[in-house]
Amino acid sequence: MSLSVDPVEAHATPAVPLTPPARDRAELTTIFIAIAIFAAMSLWMAVASEGFLEADSCTHYLYARYAFAEPHLFVNVWGRPVCTALYALPARLTGRMGVRVTSLLVAIGVALLARAIAKGQGWRWPALALVFTLAQPLVFLHSFSELTELPFALLVGLAFLAYQRRRFFWFALVVGTMPLSRPEGFGLLIVAAVALVLHRRAYWLLVLALPVVVWDYAGWRLYGEPGHWWNWLRANWPYAEQSLYASGPLLHFIALLPVVTSPFVLPATVVGIWKCLVDPEGAEEKPNLNRGDAETRRNNRISNGAPRLGVSAVQILPFFTDHKRRCEIVIAGLPLMILVGHSLLYWRGKMASNGEVRYMLVVAPLWGLLAARGWAWIFERLQWRHPLRWAGVVALAIIPLHHLYPVLPLRSMPDWVEAKQIAAWYSSGDRIARHPLIATSHPGILYYLDLSPSDSHVVEWRKQTLDAVPVGTIVVWDPIYGVLNADKDRSISLDELLADGWKPVDMPWSGDQTAGKWRVFESPR
Repeated sequence: MSLSVDPVEAHATPAVPLTPPARDRAELTTIFIAIAIFAAMSLWMAVASEGFLEADSCTHYLYARYAFAEPHLFVNVWGRPVCTALYALPARLTGRMGVRVTSLLVAIGVALLARAIAKGQGWRWPALALVFTLAQPLVFLHSFSELTELPFALLVGLAFLAYQRRRFFWFALVVGTMPLSRPEGFGLLIVAAVALVLHRRAYWLLVLALPVVVWDYAGWRLYGEPGHWWNWLRANWPYAEQSLYASGPLLHFIALLPVVTSPFVLPATVVGIWKCLVDPEGAEEKPNLNRGDAETRRNNRISNGAPRLGVSAVQILPFFTDHKRRCEIVIAGLPLMILVGHSLLYWRGKMASNGEVRYMLVVAPLWGLLAARGWAWIFERLQWRHPLRWAGVVALAIIPLHHLYPVLPLRSMPDWVEAKQIAAWYSSGDRIARHPLIATSHPGILYYLDLSPSDSHVVEWRKQTLDAVPVGTIVVWDPIYGVLNADKDRSISLDELLADGWKPVDMPWSGDQTAGKWRVFESPR
């Protein structure tokens, strides 16, 4: 079965404008205002926030900062090649502020891609997709962070736009790069492979596999590990099949959807899912047909002439005959796939899932598209006026909620305060001379010491390395990151350290902070 009726890709002539110039000007004004407000607030928080959004943010920052000095960090499985490469230059030149500005640009790029996809679908008011992408609370929080979700969302937007325009080479190349950004990329790799086969573009499967193959070989060479190069990635895969984190309720992520889309936008998102999947009125908003797109015109004649055999026929037949309709179903299907997939992993305690709401951010442009679809339908159905203005009002309505539960600007949490104190203690006197090696699971220690995770003075936090009890080593253990980890080899209990002969060091302030229960050890002389 093939999803492509005509194997010849259309090279369309300029589309007939769907909206009058006045509406175009209103859209451009909305886009400019939305990006300006978003950028101003993001830069404000980037400057004012001294803390990291999460500990993983610091880890990714450290990998990026030292990648040029230690090239193997570019292919590190924990660091993720896409994220490290994206942040490496700004991290090296301008530190954390450069990385945060880069994240802001990525967030704006994700929103612009959402608008481009909405425009390609022929939806009215495509700027709504941009507004509702930027209105997502997680998009704003990650616009001044160092995490992997926004870069992955950018790849999702680029891949979908390529698929929408039937640019299958670029589609395969971008999706093939996704595993180098986040683990969800492997799942989307399978989806893309099926799509290429059904579209009779199986020859692009080689392009789809190329980035992972290159990553495997480059990692094997740069780390100089024994064995076959094609086994390097599997051997270094850090995520435990059975998670060390506690499992949670099956509906955990569904309950957090208001945090994902904004509570004021969620109703429109639900309507958008309904419209994209079911389309009970027979897709009354027709796509913006290009005059030169013979395949689309022919497919729509087939779809429009089909007898109405009920909801199932309206859903299934256009999926195989109408590319625009197919894209609309995928717009809803991918976020639901991510939602269901992560819900099952967290519920079953698999693949080191700890229920982080940020996992839903990986399809941020599609959440924005769903909200735009529902919002436009509601305003058309009820004949309400000024959908763009009200979208702006709803996007900003979440700001007053911050006064009830303030989280910004980001402050250093108690464990980071203690990490800074321990780093200062280790740097003082002759401790570095007597103990030139340090091992720690908390990234804050390395951040405040300005050390790379693979610096020659850093002992890797792993059972195999600490079991050897390297002479002249200080071990800093904390009860969170020292035990809870995606990799079982990096989970080390206090009893294990004591059993291996590590000598406790009395810390005058240890336990004074809220974090408390930190322990410092030195190797036996």
